[in-house]
Amino acid sequence: MRHKADELVILRRNPYYWKTDEAGNQLPYLNEMHFKLSTWSDRTTQAVAGTADFSNMENPGNFVEALKQTLSADAPVKANFGPRVLSWRLELNFSETNGVQDEVDAELRKFFRQKDFRVALSHALDRQAIGQSVARGPFMYPYSGGFSSGSPYYDYDSTVYYPYDLVKANAMLDALGIKDTDGNGIRNMPGTGADLEIDMMTDRRQVTEKKQADAIILMLAEAGIRVLIRNVDTIDTASKNGDFNMLIRRKEWALPTRETCFHLPIANSCPDRHLPGSDGTRNLMDFEVEMVEAYQTILSTWDAVEAAEAAKTIQRLWTENAYTIGTVQAPAALLVNKRIRNAHPGTPVNMFEWAEDGVVRERLWTPKDQQLKELLPGTIAEY
Repeated sequence: MRHKADELVILRRNPYYWKTDEAGNQLPYLNEMHFKLSTWSDRTTQAVAGTADFSNMENPGNFVEALKQTLSADAPVKANFGPRVLSWRLELNFSETNGVQDEVDAELRKFFRQKDFRVALSHALDRQAIGQSVARGPFMYPYSGGFSSGSPYYDYDSTVYYPYDLVKANAMLDALGIKDTDGNGIRNMPGTGADLEIDMMTDRRQVTEKKQADAIILMLAEAGIRVLIRNVDTIDTASKNGDFNMLIRRKEWALPTRETCFHLPIANSCPDRHLPGSDGTRNLMDFEVEMVEAYQTILSTWDAVEAAEAAKTIQRLWTENAYTIGTVQAPAALLVNKRIRNAHPGTPVNMFEWAEDGVVRERLWTPKDQQLKELLPGTIAEY
C-alpha cells in the first residue's frame, strides 16, 4: 500500500478478501500492518522491549536474556518456542576441479571425498561443548546432518551419529596416512607433504557461526588439523562459485522439496560444495546419486508412505556418509506482543513458510482497547 525505501512498508486490509472465519466474519481481522527495516539482533531487541509486535528469534545467543525478560509478569511480549529447525553444519567442497588452486587443494579434495576422513572430522567435534559455547542451557543439541530433528521427515532410526571420540578420530587419520612427519604438531598430507591446513569460510555478520568456528578450530587442532578462518560478508553469496574448501553456516532442511538445491546435486548449478568444473562435468559419489534418485521418488509419487521411505533413505545415506558434518541444532522462538491474539504457539520459525506466513496473518486480531493508531485509516488499496 505504501513503501518508503529502506524504512517502512504499510499493508492495508482488503475489504473484498474472500476468506471468512467459522462464524462468517470476513478476514483479515487487522486493518493495517507495518513492516520496518531492521537487523536480526535489533528486531529481537525491539520485540522484547514492546516497540515491535512480532519477530523471529533465531540467534541462540539472545535466548537466555530474552527469556528472562519475557518471563516477568509485566513483559509486553511472550516467547513461543517451536521445534528444533535451526541447524548448523560444516560443508566440505567435493569438486575435484572447481576452486582448486594448486596441488595442495587437489590433495585436500581427494581426502574430502573419502568417507573415513569426513567421519574422522565428525569424531573430532565435541558438539556438547560447541553448543554451550553458543548458548548456556538446554537450547543447543547435537546435529548429525540431513533433516533437522524438528522436520516432519526426520527419522531417528535412519540417522547415523558419529559422537565425539578424539582417540578414534586420530586413529582414522593415521590410517589414511595423514601423520605429523615434521614434528610441528600439524599432520602432513602424504602426497604433497604439506601441513593439513583447511581454510574455513565464515560469515562475519553471524555471531553464532563465529562462536562455533572458534570452538571447532581448537577441537580440530587437537586432531592435528589447522583451520584458517576466511571471513566473508555474506556466505551464501561468497560460496556460489565454489571457491572454498570448507565453510560453516546455518542451513536447516525441514522439507525435502524446499530449497533442495542447497542440499542435493539436483542440477548443474548446485549445491555450491559440489559444482561442475570448467568443462561442465563433475564426478558424483555413489551415495549422492542414490540420494538424488530418492529425491526423484519423492517428487514422482502420490504415496505418502513411499515418500517418507525415500526421505529415510536420504537421511541414512547423508548421515552415514557424513555428507555434511553437522554441529548443533536449536529451536527458534516467535516473539509475539501480548496484545496480538491467535498466533498459534509452536508455529515453526521456518518450515513450509517463514513464521509471518505460518501463523496465518489474516486470523490475527487485537482487542479494541489495545489497538494502535492507524497511519492510513479508511484507505483501500488500489491495484
